[in-house]
Amino acid sequence: MSARVDRGQPELLRVLHVTNRFTPMGGAEKDIENQISAIESEGHTAFIATAQRVEGLDDARVHVLPKRMGMRDCLDGARRVLELASTLRINVLHLANTIDFLGSRALAPMIRAYPMVRTLEDVRPTCLRGARIHPHSNILCERPQGIGCLVGGCVDWRRARFDVEADLRRWIDNRFGLHTMRRTPIVLAAYSEHSKRLLERHGIDGRRVRVIVESCPVPGRLRDDPRPPEPPAEPRTALTVGRLDEAKGQRDMIGIGRMLKERGVKLDIAGKGHLADQMATMIRDHDLEGWVRLLGRPTDEELGRHMERVGMVVTASRVMETFVRTGVEANMAGRPVVAFDLGGNREWLSHGVNGLLVPYGDDAALARAVADLADDPERAAAMGRTGHERLSELYTRPRMTANIISVYRDAIGLWREARG
Repeated sequence: MSARVDRGQPELLRVLHVTNRFTPMGGAEKDIENQISAIESEGHTAFIATAQRVEGLDDARVHVLPKRMGMRDCLDGARRVLELASTLRINVLHLANTIDFLGSRALAPMIRAYPMVRTLEDVRPTCLRGARIHPHSNILCERPQGIGCLVGGCVDWRRARFDVEADLRRWIDNRFGLHTMRRTPIVLAAYSEHSKRLLERHGIDGRRVRVIVESCPVPGRLRDDPRPPEPPAEPRTALTVGRLDEAKGQRDMIGIGRMLKERGVKLDIAGKGHLADQMATMIRDHDLEGWVRLLGRPTDEELGRHMERVGMVVTASRVMETFVRTGVEANMAGRPVVAFDLGGNREWLSHGVNGLLVPYGDDAALARAVADLADDPERAAAMGRTGHERLSELYTRPRMTANIISVYRDAIGLWREARG
């Protein structure tokens, strides 16, 4: 099943990443690319199994499998993954975003067959709504998923039958997945201590949870770049990055843009999604043209230039993010970050040091924080420099490489120990 090198050297890794999509859309895809690049730089090999790939991508590492989400055919999906793993002679399975690909019932047969690492990219395995925000009260939820989710308002029983059944399927799938993860020799990888604590509250043994380090250079730079940040060309412009959908809060940024206009601050929104036309209409209707600009989805190189052009970066996600890559990238570019105080943000963002944290959901406070930094460019620049200095020592490629290889070794050891 595995390859070895001579002279007693450690076992070479052949890793199969399993994810629902492999497209240039967001942070999860960047994580996979980073991890693959890291282990390949040390002589190991990696492949990708996915249900969706970017058109025109010519990469022999990528294998497309049909989506298998039904309660029965997710087991057939697991069988297909295992057949591919056998053909590729892999010795570690690494599951990322598979909730919309295989479902949790596929976990057990794969864990029996191979050492496994499962990355928790977001909170979906612990929340049927994938947000950890109560849909009606807008209150952050820290309690474990349970019966209360069905009777406490997270499921709206008045909705269409199809929507209610979808919620119930997600709830059942999460319950099954958590049960499997508690009782099988799987190493769970999280991007923040906050995520680790959330898993522990769901009965996961924290000794099997690894908080992994990511390399987060300025977009468009292939390696950690020590160059110091330069002054922004547009210090009174803020940038926000993310899909144009409800979860990322980008539509709400239009209202924040109206408040910023009153303080003479411009807002650029980078991303694409199904709300693009609606947001363009809102900009026209609220007389915000020239003040709020939709940039579309930039390339990595373009995004890096945008970050270096503006005075600060804003993140306004409406879900509990486990790790906000864009914020770390902005600090790497020497730009302060303004964000809601939730999820894993506090692990890289210190209020008043490398950015500002505001209460979750308080759009007025978010707008004030952005405008205050725009009015005090020296303070903003100092925060950006501090963020660059601090995070450049933490989120480095060498640390990430050693970290992810160690996680794979742990998974192999745990699996072999469980097999006796």
